[in-house]
Amino acid sequence: ISDYAPFFEIDKTWSEGNVHPNIEANFSKYGWRIFNTHLRWEGMPKCDDVCSKTDVGAKYIYVYRDGKDVCTSFFKHLSAQADAGHYQGDFLQFVKDWCRGEIVFGGWLPHLRSWFNAEVGTDSSSKSRIHFVRYEDLVTDLPGCIRRIARFLGYNLPDKVVDKVESQTTFEAMRNNIAKFQPVSVPWRHGFSFIRQGKPGAHDFGSTENALFETMLRSQFPTLFLPRGEVDVDRIYLHILKERAEKHEARKDVQLFYL
Repeated sequence: ISDYAPFFEIDKTWSEGNVHPNIEANFSKYGWRIFNTHLRWEGMPKCDDVCSKTDVGAKYIYVYRDGKDVCTSFFKHLSAQADAGHYQGDFLQFVKDWCRGEIVFGGWLPHLRSWFNAEVGTDSSSKSRIHFVRYEDLVTDLPGCIRRIARFLGYNLPDKVVDKVESQTTFEAMRNNIAKFQPVSVPWRHGFSFIRQGKPGAHDFGSTENALFETMLRSQFPTLFLPRGEVDVDRIYLHILKERAEKHEARKDVQLFYL
C-alpha cells in the first residue's frame, strides 16, 4: 500500500524534490497521484495553480473518528515504531500528552477544526474539494461509503464493482492480506500488526483517561455535554460543522457532511 498511497510527509516518498521514481511509476499506471497524510489542512499543498475551469485540482478525503479510538490507535502506532518516532511512555502518559496536543501532529480538536474550517475557495466548485468520511460509517455502511467516495472522485460505479471493492476492503479482507495493507513507511517492532481490531469503541480508556479526555473537551466546549456529565462527541462534531457553516453562510450543505 505504501508504494501506491505513500505518506506525503516522509522523506522516502521524495527524491530530489520530486516524487520517488518507483512511486511515480505506480501513479502513472492509474493516472492518479494518491497520498496518505496526518497533516492539517494548513500543511497541505492546495494545487490551485494547476486548476482549470473544468478541473478543481487536488481533492482531499478526510477520515475522522471518535477521539478515544483515535488516541488509542495512535498510541499503538507510535509505540510499535522501531525508529526515532517510537513512543516510550505508557498509555496514561500518552493520553496526558495527547490531550495537551504534545504528540506529533498536534491536538485532535485543532486537527478537526483545521479541516472542517478549511478555506477551499469561494466559488460554487469549492465544495467538491474535500470529502468527509466518518470511520464509524466505514464499519457500518462500507458499500454506501464506497459509492459516495466514488461519486466524489467522478465515478458512478455499478453494483458489481462496488461489491468487488467491498470484498477487498473489509477489515477482515485487509487483515487476511496483511502483506499488502501493512504500511512500510516506517519500520515496525517485530510482531506488530498495523491492522488490529477496527471496531468503534474498542479503546483502552479507563476512568482516569476518561477524566483527562473530558477535561480537554470541557475546556473548549463547556456547554456540549449531556446533563449527567457524559461527553457527547456527536454534538462536538456538529458544533465544529456549525462553526464552519457560519463562516461560509453561502454553503448551506456543510452540515450534511455529518447529518
